Amino acid sequence: MTGGPKAGFGHAVICGGGFAGLLTAHVLTEFFDRVTIIERDRLSDGQVVRPGIPQAHHVHGMMARGAHILEEFFPGLREELRQAGAPVFDFGAAFPVLTPAGWTPRNKTGIQAQSFNRTTLEARIRARVLAHPHITLLDGHVVCGLSAPPGRTEVDGVLVRPATAGEPTTVAADLVIDAQGRSSRLPRWLAEAGWTRPTTSVVDARYAYASRLYTQPAASPPQWVCTLQMTYAPDVPRGGAVATVDGRRWVVSLMGAAGNLPPTAPEEFEAFAAALDNPYIADAIRLGEPLSPVRCFTNLANRWHRYDHLQKRHVERLIVLGDALCTFNPVYGQGMTVAAIQATVLRDLLRARRPSGCLDGVARVFQKRAACSVRLPWLIATSSDLGWQETTPGAFTQAVRWYLARVLAHVPRNPELYRRFVLVQHMLKGPAILLSPHVLAAVLAPPITPRRNP
Repeated sequence: MTGGPKAGFGHAVICGGGFAGLLTAHVLTEFFDRVTIIERDRLSDGQVVRPGIPQAHHVHGMMARGAHILEEFFPGLREELRQAGAPVFDFGAAFPVLTPAGWTPRNKTGIQAQSFNRTTLEARIRARVLAHPHITLLDGHVVCGLSAPPGRTEVDGVLVRPATAGEPTTVAADLVIDAQGRSSRLPRWLAEAGWTRPTTSVVDARYAYASRLYTQPAASPPQWVCTLQMTYAPDVPRGGAVATVDGRRWVVSLMGAAGNLPPTAPEEFEAFAAALDNPYIADAIRLGEPLSPVRCFTNLANRWHRYDHLQKRHVERLIVLGDALCTFNPVYGQGMTVAAIQATVLRDLLRARRPSGCLDGVARVFQKRAACSVRLPWLIATSSDLGWQETTPGAFTQAVRWYLARVLAHVPRNPELYRRFVLVQHMLKGPAILLSPHVLAAVLAPPITPRRNP
């Protein structure tokens, strides 16, 4: 639980009780007397995948920086998850990745990772968050609009109705947080209320996932915890991943770009995996027993709503974060970590405002700072995904794509380069560590014949 003196900010309402909403609720208890989470789905103590997070059926990733933030917010969470069966491992030693140039080195990187089922992670966080006496959960209800005083530029609450049916009522708030994820309708609500709708940047590589859950045999456990075969434009449109999750299970996710839709029929699912160059993926299917049907997930475009560009027409007392602000192609595993970073951005901003007790201008400043947290992961995801589109990217994006391709070409034979790449990937370091003179010299040298054996 977050302690410390309150600033007298009053009542905060969070639209959405998923990962981003829960972390935001935890942060806001330091500043608000009451925090209300409004969630469409009925939430239970069980770990059933709920309609609001269909992506929970698929492989999930948590970058190291995101894991550090979670441990700061909820001390002991990593060990709690480990006790529930979520393994902790060195990212380099136990996560073999097949890149277009060959296998990544199986050397220790010093970066500790943990693989888990999304529902397990969310259930553990939710239990801790809802234990706080100042937090109220209103589940089974949907936010259907904003409440605002006539002629003013700030919201003063939200319109809420039961998810099944019924007339909306107003829930008053001193601050409204949109954490509704991909399904957020905020741009439409703003337009309907006569406010400016944000512009939206979209990069769509036409990705799709198909995933299935398997038992992990107790005998002869593999020498890896997770594994991946990358897709990479324009020549490698198919890939896959396997993650060991709690309960000695494997989540196997097959992925396709540029319209290469992975199949959902079990026999075709197995054939797709067998055709990949990473043998571990087919091995998991062959050795495990299926525990679920094959489930498909599409609509994986990168989409960034530019609330930071609204400037003077920004709506005050209204903050947007997580996937409601920017969704990334989940193949890069960035979304949860970016949401965690944005929760810390909001915390630090409110701490600076605590002495004044004033929320005026907070929303506008937050959206600009949140945009800073998006820029690097957006560049990483879209510079790759733009390679699947027919349009020619700008010169800067082309340069990033070219340099990234050079890095990946050398990674299989250069453990130190791979360690640096992973530090950037996990958002622990900025891209400058890939631009030092000796790294440049290594990256610009002719690639060595790739390693094809795992």
